[in-house]
Amino acid sequence: MRVKIVPRGVLAAVAQEERILCLYARGLGARQISFITGLPLSTVYRKIAKLKKLGVLQPGIYIAGEVHDGLVKILGKPVLLLAEDYCAYIPERCQYDSCMSCPHYVVHLKELHAMGLAEGQYAEPRHLVEELVERVKKAVRDGFWVELHASRSSKKPARAPQRRRLLQKPTRPPPV
Repeated sequence: MRVKIVPRGVLAAVAQEERILCLYARGLGARQISFITGLPLSTVYRKIAKLKKLGVLQPGIYIAGEVHDGLVKILGKPVLLLAEDYCAYIPERCQYDSCMSCPHYVVHLKELHAMGLAEGQYAEPRHLVEELVERVKKAVRDGFWVELHASRSSKKPARAPQRRRLLQKPTRPPPV
């Protein structure tokens, strides 16, 4: 499973669109999502476009991170777990004292088990997420590759010279 470290603000924006994200991740189209949620179709399209712009529509694990004075700090929460069958958003601060009283407990635990993050032992989702974050931190300490894309500067790229079409009549081959 791929892990992506994203700014905390991205996951905060995803929290507002969690239901649409989960339905879209399950393969539902915009019309179906509109029917299920009762939102206008244009609103659903706009929210899906926003999620695409944030870059969180691919299956994987999204962990929040921050940059302070050039150092990247990987936060424990919020975490977004996204697969084709399951979708779970674990917030930074849960309003419940224990995971057992949370109405999302089963969804979070199912997602963690489906991704292979719970290795048979019984634990609450928050403990499994803490273990996951520690595994990611260890992998980052061991080194990683960064894929760089061409920077998008404010200047428009220089246009390549266009070829002029020659206005010639097509020639016919000589008769045989």
